Amino acid sequence: MSEVEFILQNGKSSIIDLAYMNLLQLYKKYDRVLVLGSETVLLEQLDERLWQNSHDKFVPYSMDTESYQSTATVLLSTNAIPSSGYNALLNIGATIPTNSNRFRAIIEIVADDEEQKEQARERYKLYRRSGFNVTMGESSET
Repeated sequence: MSEVEFILQNGKSSIIDLAYMNLLQLYKKYDRVLVLGSETVLLEQLDERLWQNSHDKFVPYSMDTESYQSTATVLLSTNAIPSSGYNALLNIGATIPTNSNRFRAIIEIVADDEEQKEQARERYKLYRRSGFNVTMGESSET
């Protein structure tokens, strides 16, 4: 069964910085990563952050609105869940994909506000009920 790790924003790191750091780790380990976000603005901010990478940390990616999304190693998406091909999920959104059991690893980034935390608690319970191994991770300082 897939591993799910919840990472709570600690106030020192932005959601984008946490997403960026965890995306680099997932990409290095799993190669093909789906980044799911509820808000286009967050994905656009992550897009900007990825362009600031040094050459040694380059991550080939695509937004779900771009024509080469089907071949992207990393896909930033608001709702376009590809049927297959992605080994890991980085979720910065508020929902769980219905076919989340196909990912080998899932990281849930949770913003430090009460509404986001409550939504994360519900996702945590749903993952547990579905048989996932769920853990709480630590957010690192940037």
